[in-house]
Amino acid sequence: VRSREAAAGWRDGGRRRTDAALGQLVLALDGDPALRGERLALAEATAASGVALAPMNPNGWMRIVQARTIRGAAADEIGPPLRLALRSGPREDRRDAMLLLTLRAGLLAWEDLGARERRLIAEKARDAWRRDAAAAAAAAAEAGATERLARLLGLPT
Repeated sequence: VRSREAAAGWRDGGRRRTDAALGQLVLALDGDPALRGERLALAEATAASGVALAPMNPNGWMRIVQARTIRGAAADEIGPPLRLALRSGPREDRRDAMLLLTLRAGLLAWEDLGARERRLIAEKARDAWRRDAAAAAAAAAEAGATERLARLLGLPT
């Protein structure tokens, strides 16, 4: 986080800010639990300032989704940045962790998503299931949406 903040003196930009937001998310999860809420808010604000400079950065939008998901935000708060992440980079989840985060957030915000985003989440559900069925099932369980995942996969509910 400090290195990204120092880099702003040379060249400030959206990517630098969203990278700093990732560091802040790590600190929120692995650091002092008493500071978690404050660090999540800072991570979300930093990511928001990054996507303000570079709005077509799907990872920046996903940092906002991640911060909101961790703090237990409502679906109508998760849906808008998730939609923007899906629109700006519909295939930007080569890493398993990002795919699972997208799946979990998509299941949480399902009712707030349009048909196009739901189709993408269904694709991601199949990809996640192929990569690691147990992790995909866990992501759905965390979202309280195991039946929805089963329906998306064509499995009995």
